[in-house]
Order: sequence, then C-alpha cells, then structure tokens
Amino acid sequence: AMNGGTQDYHWLDPFPHVLAKSTLLDMLNVRYIIIARSVPLDRPDFQAIAAGRQVAYEDPEVVIYENAQAYDRAWIVHDVRAERGNEGILQLANGSVDGRHVAFVDGAIPAATPPEPALASRESVTITDYRDDELSASVTAASPGLVVFSEAHADGWRAYVDGEEVDILRTNGALRGVPVPAGEHTIEMRYDPVELRIGLWTTGITGMALLALAAWNGRSLLRGVSRAPDASAPLAVPAVGVAPVSEAGPQSTPARKRMRLRRKGRRSGRR
Repeated sequence: AMNGGTQDYHWLDPFPHVLAKSTLLDMLNVRYIIIARSVPLDRPDFQAIAAGRQVAYEDPEVVIYENAQAYDRAWIVHDVRAERGNEGILQLANGSVDGRHVAFVDGAIPAATPPEPALASRESVTITDYRDDELSASVTAASPGLVVFSEAHADGWRAYVDGEEVDILRTNGALRGVPVPAGEHTIEMRYDPVELRIGLWTTGITGMALLALAAWNGRSLLRGVSRAPDASAPLAVPAVGVAPVSEAGPQSTPARKRMRLRRKGRRSGRR
C-alpha cells in the first residue's frame, strides 16, 4: 500500500515516489535519512531523497539529509475513522488526508470530538520516559481523542491511562493508538505479553525445585559423612584360615576331641 505496487516480502526498499512525496515516512518520525557515498548520485531513490531536503551532515563516507516534515513522536487526533482494507493507508500515503488530524484504526472507533479552536492550541503530548519495553507520556487533551504514537504496533503491549488499563488500537496500519478523555493524563505502555509471564513463572518454579533438590542432596551427603567410621581407629581384620575358638576353650571343639582320641589310641598301641 505504501509503495503503490506489489513487492516481494524479502525486500524492504520503498519506491522512489514514496521517498519523495509520501507522508508515511513523516508519520513514522523519520527525522534523518543516511545514505552511503557509494550510492550513485543518479540513482532514482537517491534523487528522491535529496529532492526538497536539506543536508544536515556529510563526509567522505556518508551524507545525511534532514526531514523537516517529520511528525512528533506522539500527537492527538480527534477525527478517528475505521480502516477498511488499505483505503486509509492509501489516503495517508497520497496526502488526500492529513495524518496529523485524521487516524484510521482497526476495530471499534473510540470516542473523539473536535476541540474548540481556542483550546486546540493547548493540546500537547510529551514523552517523559522511553525504554526498550516501557514508555510514558504526559498528555493534555482539550477534548476526547486518540493519542497516536510513532511506535510499531505489536501484540503484548499494554497501555494504562492514569493507572487504568485501556486497549491499544492498531492505528494507520502499523502504529499504536491510545484513547484519552479530555484533560491532563499520564499514559504508560509496557511490553508484558502473556507468554512472557508464563515463561517467567515456569522458570521460577523450575529454579525453586532445583534449589530444593540440591539442598536435599547436600543434606543426605552430610548425613553420610557423619556416620562414617573413624579413620584413626585400627581396623579389626580376622586372620585368614584360623577357625574361631569358642569361649569354652580349645578342648570343647570336636576337632580337639578327635585329637585326644587319636593320641589315646596311639598310647594304647604302644603299650
């Protein structure tokens, strides 16, 4: 829809006419465009970027163009419409509607009313905190509207207005929109997918189980050490080949009796 023609999904290069005229790069908050000096100056995409843009920096390696038409990082819209296919995106791309004042959303349209002209200039959105998985903004809205963030929409993001969770609407095909009532508000967005919470719980339970198993094994090992015999005490090893002798003495064994009988017989024979 942005390029105005089909394109293999492996490629991400926008067509030259988009780089020259489309407002979508502006809406994405693209402030600077960096081009390597190795790109030929007569290439159509290079010429499209250079047309109407000022050089902000250049050296033998790169040239950087500034896009003065880039939108703010977030803005308030009071004309919210339903997206039907790619109609809204096409209107934004060709400039037939102004993305600063009109937004197209997937799903139910939130409450939004135009503010009084005298109060419209007082509206503002200020990003107060920005991290990889968190974002906070301070909003002043003259009337109910939709705060559009130049941030990619993705499942797993949660939004809170003054601490209460609200739905994040896919806006203009790829951005995040958060409905707000009139007045001053704080918007917080956090990346908190259900899959991540399940993974953290699973990891925590598994870790606790492994710690318990290690503690049990360590306790069993200590018990075995405490029951081991004293290494300094002499070991009682029975003599090999010696029959045990009873407490009654050697004369009480059958072998001794037989010996006495044989000896007695020998003495009788001598006689």
